[in-house]
Amino acid sequence: MNDVVQKYRDNLDWSIVISSITAAVIIGAGAYGLRKAGLRTAANIVK
Repeated sequence: MNDVVQKYRDNLDWSIVISSITAAVIIGAGAYGLRKAGLRTAANIVK
């Protein structure tokens, strides 16, 4: 079991994982900011 987990960790490209999470947070924060500014239509397009 431990070998399977280690093999998965070795093959995982962490830069892709981190960049995907970062992009999701930035897009979410942008949509939230647009909604707070009263631009619901723009926020729905971004979302």
